[in-house]
Amino acid sequence: MRAQRGRGADGRIRTAALIGTLRALARQLAALLLGATLISAPLQAREADGEAAGRYYLRGGFEIAMQLELRDDGSYGFELAVGAKDERSSGTWTQAGNRIIFATDPLPVAPVFAQMERDAAADAPYLLVTWPDGEVLQGVTVRLTCAGGEVAWGYTHDTGWPYPENEDGLGGDGLCAEPQSLRLIEGIHDIHSPDYDVAGVAGGLRFVLHPNDLGLRDMTGWQAILDGDRLWLEYDGSDRVELVRYRPN
Repeated sequence: MRAQRGRGADGRIRTAALIGTLRALARQLAALLLGATLISAPLQAREADGEAAGRYYLRGGFEIAMQLELRDDGSYGFELAVGAKDERSSGTWTQAGNRIIFATDPLPVAPVFAQMERDAAADAPYLLVTWPDGEVLQGVTVRLTCAGGEVAWGYTHDTGWPYPENEDGLGGDGLCAEPQSLRLIEGIHDIHSPDYDVAGVAGGLRFVLHPNDLGLRDMTGWQAILDGDRLWLEYDGSDRVELVRYRPN
């Protein structure tokens, strides 16, 4: 997601509001997926309930759209849209009884954070995260671990992360004198960095998020159960989500 840039305090307020909205949508998606479940029992193959090929969609989603197309040639297309998150997948599907099994092809390359050369300028923020083209990335959660085991966390703005300038917007245990390591988390797509060693570093930290195949979902090994015009999709290891076959009037 490339969030709109703000300026100064107004920009931070707009960023905080945007992040709050997106996190609320993510919680809504989780609640919907839990609410749309049938049972948590293992998927069981049996005689097929009919031809599986067709287009299926999530029924009753508020600001959430999910569609799955099973094509006659054995390929599939999957799309999910929730708030600022768009997700797609494609590959092949096979059927065993009423069980559908997915294999994504080609496999997507996951997004990754990379640490860059430190900015030695006196006015450089403690930390800045950008896209490869240099555009500043807002809304990245920063989790800082301190020498005594305390944890401070916040999120990046259009001017980076000002820690330890003040405690505004900080969560956890607040400021600490001796930061030891940090981790970056892009929460919309659940992208986590490794733990970076920042012991003794006063600031000027620079990171780049390489998107690679951001938004492409690997569904290899996912399964679904066909039940007439309904398809119960095991979304990302969760309980089953009910999709309904599209039939034009």
